[in-house]
Amino acid sequence: MSQKQFDLLVGLYRRVEFVEEREGKLTIEDDATLGALKAVAADQGEYGVHLPDSDIDTVTVGETISVEMAAPRVGIGVFAPSFGDLIRPPSARIAEPARYYLISECYNRCDDVPAPEIVNRYRKLLELIKLLGEAAAYVDNAKAHLVYIHEGKFDVPVQYSGEDVEALDTAAVDGLVASLRSDTHREQRLAILAEAVRELTQSTSLQGRFQMLLAHLPDLTKRFNDGYRLFASSFSYEKVKDELEVARMEYAAKIHKVFADIQNQVLGIPVATVIVATQMKVADKVDANFYTNVAILIGAWIFVTLVAALLINQNHTLDVLATEIKRQRKELEKLHKEIADSFSDVFGFLNHRLLVQRYLLNGVLGIVLIGGLVTTVFFFVLTSPAKDALTSFIGH
Repeated sequence: MSQKQFDLLVGLYRRVEFVEEREGKLTIEDDATLGALKAVAADQGEYGVHLPDSDIDTVTVGETISVEMAAPRVGIGVFAPSFGDLIRPPSARIAEPARYYLISECYNRCDDVPAPEIVNRYRKLLELIKLLGEAAAYVDNAKAHLVYIHEGKFDVPVQYSGEDVEALDTAAVDGLVASLRSDTHREQRLAILAEAVRELTQSTSLQGRFQMLLAHLPDLTKRFNDGYRLFASSFSYEKVKDELEVARMEYAAKIHKVFADIQNQVLGIPVATVIVATQMKVADKVDANFYTNVAILIGAWIFVTLVAALLINQNHTLDVLATEIKRQRKELEKLHKEIADSFSDVFGFLNHRLLVQRYLLNGVLGIVLIGGLVTTVFFFVLTSPAKDALTSFIGH
């Protein structure tokens, strides 16, 4: 019923030539217009239509009469002389009325026609208010208050004028709405927005807080983005810290394993080189002792060769690990540049372990070679035929 009443009134409003805010002239062009006028004039309290100079029973088609179009019953709809009048009720500053007619713009919301620019900006502002309401602890729709909680209740009355809507920075609204469109960390995002609202308006008088927000939307967006960036960095820091701690233990284990894999061979070095040299016998001629000494020397150098090859291979394994650690560091610096320096000690630890392992491997390689040389010296000292052959070779 209310929709039919609203449409009936809209039909009359469109025919009135307003000379004052709610006063004007109505030409009765046809029977339909006359019928509509009689229907609304019969219940002035319902429709708010008054004929100050005419009797509805004597009005005829073709006549032009004076009319006063007062506000009808709220349930029918809103007939606002201007946009400022439309948003005067607190509820209209929070949500767009379901049915309204802007007299100044001849705009009926219920019609499927493009809205005037002021209405488009109004709807954009309502998007912002809805977002701010989601960030608030609760919204008092009756009084149009956004209520935040920070060491008590913090009110932001939603008060703005038509001029504020005309000056609205729609690009800033779009940017802020887009920043909160994602569901990722949505609760944290809304909490950060609430804190940004409080920080921006806390030094402003209660009634001017919302207009302060509208006048400083870019600043509000910046505060929100800075706050979220700080939160995201903190979140990323903990996540990256956990990942790097796991990687540190894995790489440290792999580095230590490089030496652990050859520790049995390392323990065999004294036996296979130095100690085995003491098993050589004095050989003044080519006899059994001579061949025993030759066999011991050859066995010692075979062992030296195999261990040296193993040590070189383990050094190559360290090279691969060093390359992988370096790649991990570059990836961290690329993805989390702002917090990469916080984890330099992790890579410093791994690089130090790599260096220590290299020293150990190279030290073992040196010991192996020295052991082989000691065995060789023993061989030539105890084995006269070999010493004589070497002396003869050097002499030539």
